[in-house]
Amino acid sequence: MKLLPYRLVWGIVIASLLYGCSETPTPDAFLPLTETSYPTQTALPSATAAPPSTSTSTPPPIPMEVLPPMLAWDFYPHGITREGLLALLPDAVQKSGHVKHNETWSGTIHVTGDIHVLRGVTLTIEPGTVVLIAARSDDLRGGITTRIDQFNPKDPRFVGAERVEFSVDGSLIVKGTQEQPVIITSDATAPQNDDWGRLGFSRGSSGEITRAIVEFTRVVGIQSSDLVIRQSIIRNMMEAVVIGFIGSETDPETDIGLKPLLTQNYIYNTGRHAITVRSGSPIITHNIIRARPDMDTSGWEQGAVGTDLPTCPIFHHNFLDGGRRRPYNGEIHGQYFEYTKPLGIGLNSLCALSFEYNTITGSRVAVVSHTQPRSLMHNNIIPTAPAGAPLACLWIMDFQPEESDIRQFQILEEIGGKGRVDTISAPHNYWGTTDIGSITNCFSTNIEGLKIEYEPFEKEFIREALPNWHEFEW
Repeated sequence: MKLLPYRLVWGIVIASLLYGCSETPTPDAFLPLTETSYPTQTALPSATAAPPSTSTSTPPPIPMEVLPPMLAWDFYPHGITREGLLALLPDAVQKSGHVKHNETWSGTIHVTGDIHVLRGVTLTIEPGTVVLIAARSDDLRGGITTRIDQFNPKDPRFVGAERVEFSVDGSLIVKGTQEQPVIITSDATAPQNDDWGRLGFSRGSSGEITRAIVEFTRVVGIQSSDLVIRQSIIRNMMEAVVIGFIGSETDPETDIGLKPLLTQNYIYNTGRHAITVRSGSPIITHNIIRARPDMDTSGWEQGAVGTDLPTCPIFHHNFLDGGRRRPYNGEIHGQYFEYTKPLGIGLNSLCALSFEYNTITGSRVAVVSHTQPRSLMHNNIIPTAPAGAPLACLWIMDFQPEESDIRQFQILEEIGGKGRVDTISAPHNYWGTTDIGSITNCFSTNIEGLKIEYEPFEKEFIREALPNWHEFEW
């Protein structure tokens, strides 16, 4: 097999991530999550281009008492149940179409068709509001139809006429509180992870989402710098939270300024990466991010977080669980079969980035491409695998765009074709062991002569390298 181009541009030519996609799901498209423990990972197969290490060192137990709780897929606070939410439908106010003037929602809202908040207009959602969105229907019959994503071919196409899209060109203010959260959910009795199309913030829009549960949409698309999502639950999605622009929409020079803030959130039970950063410099801090452990892999995009170029993100004080690998028995575009492994985080940035005080577990944990992070330190990087299975703490790959990805080559040319680095600096991290041999055997690369500077390293779990989850418990 030829050397595999490493693609952390997770399907950059496919617009479906920002616009959603969907038709009737397979039976396993949504499976309830009820786990309360941390799953171990299926053994990872070796890749021809860059085989993982053969280290079988078992890291000491993670101090479970300091880790954040795992919420069930159907958790609601204050005794709220789905049955109780659906019982509100008869008294709901129906909404569909353009929001042309400043408007406030409260009580129970039933969205039956696409919502479009026009530029210059503010939609405010009051504390305790329940927004029930019509499942798998759209009374406006609008939107686009996409092709099957060649990198995630198990995911169905998006058919806009069959899904509600919630698009924000103006401003959306969601004012949930701890006592009265806002819930934005499907109106289905048996909800699926793409019951509605997307919640999307366009370039130039703004928003503030506080203490909200957003679920059963295909994707949350963020192209706005003036957006804060805090203390919320985002879950039960077919795809991911996607930040930035894709394909020809990307402008490397201007889109670096895209700086939304995601802080103190639970983001979990997603079909692809829980967060994908396609462009910009988002600030992602104090979040609990878990890839879905029971999903049959839909394609190549699997894990907690993935970053593209051009990005300069800041990741501080997050808990990342990459989820378990699942066999893939279908065709994926290119030579990607052996790379359908969930990742804690994929770091592929043409700018310096900051990755500090995070805890990563649940899978092979970090991929750093041909650029050096500004700061990769003070993290707990602890791979998880069955006894005797290969572990990989840090997997350094030479970056080479897929031959068909013309936009990737254009970006590289525009920024001067920045090449690989000779040294990756990753000091002051805890690798789950104090044995130097086990640590060095836990690094993998396909770059000849690459040096990984990991000393000095921490000898015990870094308790500061976690989100302040006690401050935003549900």
